[in-house]
Amino acid sequence: MSKLMVAGAFAAGYVLGAKAGRERYEEIRRAYEKYAGSPQVREAVSKVEEKVMNMYNDPPKPA
Repeated sequence: MSKLMVAGAFAAGYVLGAKAGRERYEEIRRAYEKYAGSPQVREAVSKVEEKVMNMYNDPPKPA
């Protein structure tokens, strides 16, 4: 889910940057790279990925 959100944010930034021109696009791209590359974001993404994988790997609980 988080990768989907990041991809959506990137796509929105791309469209807005394309409309605003190359300079604005580069500004948005740099901000995205700074955000996506931060250790806090990478750690949060890893935790979410792990929780999602655990949800789908755990056997269903009896009703």
